[in-house]
Parts: sequence; structure tokens; C-alpha cells
Amino acid sequence: MKKVLCTAAIVVLGAMLFMLFKNAVNLSGEGKKAEDTEKKRLSTRPFHLSELTPQAGFTAEGGQGTDKILGSDVKISGTVVIDAGHGGKDMGCSFDGTDEKDVNLLVALGVKERLETAGVEVILTRSSDEFVSLEDRANLANASEADCFVSIHCNSFEDETVSGLEGYWFKSEKGKSLSESILRQAGGNLINVRKTKEEDYFVLRETAMPATLIEIGYLSNENEREMLKSSKYQSTVSASIAEGILDWLSCN
Repeated sequence: MKKVLCTAAIVVLGAMLFMLFKNAVNLSGEGKKAEDTEKKRLSTRPFHLSELTPQAGFTAEGGQGTDKILGSDVKISGTVVIDAGHGGKDMGCSFDGTDEKDVNLLVALGVKERLETAGVEVILTRSSDEFVSLEDRANLANASEADCFVSIHCNSFEDETVSGLEGYWFKSEKGKSLSESILRQAGGNLINVRKTKEEDYFVLRETAMPATLIEIGYLSNENEREMLKSSKYQSTVSASIAEGILDWLSCN
């Protein structure tokens, strides 16, 4: 009798463990499915149909030297918060039907994918077209106790000839070095890289970890806007940012 009861208990316990495992797999799969759906939604926007001819210093497949770590078996531990600027009702800057919030998100998702491949834990402040306040972005980052925070934006200026990727930091030598690391990688892959600057931006001031805000290009510049609309160029930008973060993590 005891043997029968023991066997029955084992069967019940096994069934419970199987259901818990199945639910966990389903939840994980739903999260990945939602992220893939968002990528697909954004990729069907008209501006992603454009194709660019690679220019000097740039290769559509990933640039020069981008995969030094990404393409190897090296794994780097750490936690990084990736912040896709704007979202939802906040479109950011907008030119000729191209909204900054969409370009920011596509590049952020690309950075996430590359960092996770290298073994880094990534936390997104948003993974879809939703509005998130600056306070909530900073609070999420601080609660995560991440190693660094990287905010991704597109720029604009009244002088439409201005172009280039640039980085910002505030009252943090490590934030400055993080920004410089990303720009070094981008400099080997992009047409035009500007410089890092110190600015009192909310997400840089209110985050407790080293932080940088990367302006990946000027939507107000027609040529750069067309580049930023290209999925291949977005991939190069994502890879450059990820590689810069990985280099920085390996030294800090």
C-alpha cells in the first residue's frame, strides 16, 4: 500500500513539474514572439524599403571590424539598460514621414540582440511603440543596478547640412569613457562621427550608473535620413553601439 501511494505521489509531482516547465517555456516564447512582432511591424513601414549603396568606410553587412567580440566565442558578463528614446505619443523629431521613435527602437532592439549573444543581460526601457516618461526610464535603470545605461536618439538641426553620430555624458568619467568607446567603434563603421559632449540631460543626470546618450544621426539631413531609414545601416549602427559597450564592459 505504501509503495502504491509513493508511486502515485511521484507521478503527481512529476506532472506538476512538467506543467510548471511548460508554462515557463510558453511565457518565454510569448515574450520573444512579442518582440519579433514589433520588429516585423516596424520593418513594414515604407521607409524601410530603401536600399543604399555602401559608401567609403562603410559596409552594409556590418562595417569594418565590428565583430571583433560579437563574432567570437568570448562571453562578457554584465547588465546593460538600453533606452530607445521617445515612443507612443512622443514621436521625437519627424521628417518626411520618418519618426525618430521608430528608428530609435529598431536600433535599440538590434543592440539588445547583439549584446545578449555576447552573454550580457539587457533591460529595455521600452520594447514597443509606447510612451515612457523620463522619470520612469531613470527609475527602471536605477532599480536594475545595471553596469551602464545607453540612450539611443536621432538628432535634428535647423542647418540641414549638419550630420554625424555623437555622444553625450554628464558629470561622470566612466560615462564619458563609455560614450567614447561607442564613438570609437562607430568611427570605423560610419561615414561621419562627431564627438562626445557633456550635457545636463535628465536621463544622464538621474541615472546612478555610468550613462551616455547616443545621437545616431541627423534626420534633418536628407542624406543621413535616407541612411537611417535603411535596415542595413541600422544594423551597422546597432553593431557599433554593441561593440562599444562590450569593449567598455571588458575594461570596467
